[in-house]
Amino acid sequence: MAAAPLPCRTSSSPINTLTGHHLSTFKAFQLPPQPGSFDDCEIGVHAFGFAAFSADVKQVAVSDGQQLEIVDAKTGASTAGDAVMLADEPNEAWQTLTAAFSPSGGTLAVTVCTRWLGTGKLRLYNASKLQEFAVSKSDSVLTSLAFTPDGALLFTGGYDGAVRIWETQHGSLVATLVRSKGGEWIVFTPDGLYDASANGASLLAWRLKGQIILASELPDMRLPGLLSKLVSGEHPKSTRPLTSAIANALPHSDR
Repeated sequence: MAAAPLPCRTSSSPINTLTGHHLSTFKAFQLPPQPGSFDDCEIGVHAFGFAAFSADVKQVAVSDGQQLEIVDAKTGASTAGDAVMLADEPNEAWQTLTAAFSPSGGTLAVTVCTRWLGTGKLRLYNASKLQEFAVSKSDSVLTSLAFTPDGALLFTGGYDGAVRIWETQHGSLVATLVRSKGGEWIVFTPDGLYDASANGASLLAWRLKGQIILASELPDMRLPGLLSKLVSGEHPKSTRPLTSAIANALPHSDR
């Protein structure tokens, strides 16, 4: 038997719990008391919207699931213009999940998901103007965000268990980290460079001409310390195309 929602009390104005003073200008988003029948992104998520503070606690990004606004944390007044809609098209069913400010406060990262396809997007905004400057698609719904201290990289976690690393200037995917239940791991870049635990290279496979090649069969693409290099600001690149490396690893008759 489902529990009925508890009644809530309302007052003429919210109260600052630190000072006891009434706040006359703050107006919070009005959220529905219960999730709708479609509010799950088809994978069990039942709550949308967020409130994310900047590092200096002066601003807070707020969303009701479909709109996004940045407001003054003390007064609730908008600091970056009007609220923006998060859907690219009027009929899209994108819903917000979480957000995070970069350490400097200049960039706001927001994750959204669609309740029809179970996919996600990462949106990056100029926080001072609430102007989107990058959007990247993900095959998985992204549910957590963390910037590196310098704000150059953004780590995201999602429902597929992978950790994705993005550069924040253009929102491009830099690398993906996959872990197994047995403790093995592999981190790899879009152009095929990888580093892995002892048996982790077996977690990644590439397909070419109907043939599957494990990363372990491409030793020339392995770069020890890859993740550390990326986090430290290096931008390692493969010296040969991934397709060429895979083709060379195929049996001679299949080349």
